[in-house]
Amino acid sequence: MTMVQPKDRNSLKTVEKAVRILKEFSHERPEISISELSRDLDIHKSIVSRLVSTLCQSSLLQQDPDTRKIRIGVGAFRLGSIYASRQEIVRKTTPFLGTLVSRIGQSAHAMVLDGSNGLVVATVESPSALRVIMRVGEHRHLGVRKPVGQQAAVQRGGRGPGALAGDQHLGGGLELFFDLIEHGGAVR
Repeated sequence: MTMVQPKDRNSLKTVEKAVRILKEFSHERPEISISELSRDLDIHKSIVSRLVSTLCQSSLLQQDPDTRKIRIGVGAFRLGSIYASRQEIVRKTTPFLGTLVSRIGQSAHAMVLDGSNGLVVATVESPSALRVIMRVGEHRHLGVRKPVGQQAAVQRGGRGPGALAGDQHLGGGLELFFDLIEHGGAVR
C-alpha cells in the first residue's frame, strides 16, 4: 500500500494543527472556546476558527449555539466506536476485571499504553463507596520503571499500586495496566 503524500508541507502543517485542536479535549476539559484554543495552542485565532469550522462540518467537533464553545462531535464518537469495537482487549479484560473486583473489593481498570500514558479502555468499579474512578477514554500519565512488556511496578502519583502485564493472561501481544487500588504491593 502506498502512502498518499501531501502536495506541500503546508497541507501537512494544517492537518497537524487540526489534530492538535482535537487533542485539547478531555474529560476534564470537554468544552473550549476558540479564543482558549488559540491561546493554548499558540495558533492565530482566525486559523483556529477556520480549522474548527472544517472539523464541525465533518461532525468531529460541534459548537454549542448558546455558549459558542466547541466540544467533541458525533463524528469523533463514530470513529472511537469503530476503534473500540475492534479491540479485543475490552472484550477480554472486562470479565477478568469483574473477577478481580469481586476478589479484592476494589476498582480495577485496564489501559493500553500510549507512549508514557495509559488510555483507559475498560473499567469495573468497586461496590465500595470509597473508590477511585477512571473513565473509559481518559489518559493517565504512567511512570514506568522497567521496559514495556516486562512485569513492572508503575508509579502514578501515589494513587495506588499497579502492575504492567504482558500478554500472558489475555493473548494478542497486548500490554495492560491494571490499577488495583489496594493497600498491598503490585499484583503479579
